[in-house]
Amino acid sequence: PGRLHPTMPGRWGTFLKGKEIYPDPRGAEITGLYSMPGGLLTFTDTTTFLVAFNDYARDEFEVQTIHPTIGCVAPSSIAVMPDGMIVWLSQDGFYGLKDNQITLISDSIEYQLRRLNRARMVQACASYDVHEKKYRCWLPMEASKENNVCWEFDGTGWTQRTDTKAADVCVTQDHRAYMLTAGKATQSSGTPAPTGSDVGGVWLLDHEVRTWTPFREKATIKTAWIRGPDSDGRASPKTVYLWLREATKETADAVIGSDRGVLSIE
Repeated sequence: PGRLHPTMPGRWGTFLKGKEIYPDPRGAEITGLYSMPGGLLTFTDTTTFLVAFNDYARDEFEVQTIHPTIGCVAPSSIAVMPDGMIVWLSQDGFYGLKDNQITLISDSIEYQLRRLNRARMVQACASYDVHEKKYRCWLPMEASKENNVCWEFDGTGWTQRTDTKAADVCVTQDHRAYMLTAGKATQSSGTPAPTGSDVGGVWLLDHEVRTWTPFREKATIKTAWIRGPDSDGRASPKTVYLWLREATKETADAVIGSDRGVLSIE
């Protein structure tokens, strides 16, 4: 599990004797591989390496240690952002590699990630959504045996969604760039399964059809435009004004206003 065995250049499946590589000298298990322009990014639980061609012998490889204490715990959590940042899940959160620098990018959700089911972190899966421009990773939270929460990273901050439980995810390699998940989704009504139950299958995210009524989720929205002096930054407003008006079925519509605009919520 800690060995890499390269094939001959241009001859897939042809392995030469004595060319085995052990990136970690301790023989630690390899937990992730990802191809990048400089070579092959190789992970163990606690270390990150780069396996690249030797400049002096093109048929030989050399191993460089990118970081001695940061590794990857889920091989399917690795994905690349449009700016070239490679993102993955480590033991203490999400990290990004850009310009040969590894940075912790999940410090803002550190408290929430403490609730991860660490015994099942290896089953986390992720991909990059071309349309939404977000890195999406499904994780098992609390004592869940399934990946029941999706954490989304847009390059600046994190959000989450819980409408699907993905065992794996991919993006179609065509002009549609559909994001597909294999797993479960919770339905509301209009389908054969009981209301509120999980139905297994392959799901196309962010598209709705008449034969399926998705479960209505509570949404929490954090906006930047409602911040007055610095609307392009992420923050909470200092003052919020609420106006309530009568509505039917014992509900109320709230309007949140500030000097930058008005946000209506139901």
